[in-house]
Amino acid sequence: MTEIIKGPLAGKLSKAIKLAGDPAASSFFETHKREFYYMKDAIDKKHGFYFLRIGSNSDEYDLTLKIKMFVKGDLVETTEKSEKLYVYKYPEDKFPGDYKLTTFCNIRPLKGKKTCDFLVPTSYHDRTYVYIQNKEPASKR
Repeated sequence: MTEIIKGPLAGKLSKAIKLAGDPAASSFFETHKREFYYMKDAIDKKHGFYFLRIGSNSDEYDLTLKIKMFVKGDLVETTEKSEKLYVYKYPEDKFPGDYKLTTFCNIRPLKGKKTCDFLVPTSYHDRTYVYIQNKEPASKR
């Protein structure tokens, strides 16, 4: 399934998605496997981007996941166009330029949606948390 991405970083996100899907490029990414999903991420300090992919290799469950990224920067380009982005800016005097970006990812394997991709223009990534909000048996609805 090819997704059309429109936004200021659309070209960069498309390039990162292709790279993340290439098994030969797996050395560029850290992969974290969880029970029902995986995270694949990388930071490109030279060009100033943090890329995150959340995905599932199973057709068993529809998942709704909450993602919290702690970064320097408040912009995200994503394949999740219908999800809101919540931006929290930390106090400038204690944490200059630090933000918590919160959004959601919907995995619907029987509809052909097995990944969510995110690109943040930043050279600093502190941590990312992913929480399962909802897990149901997969359906075509």
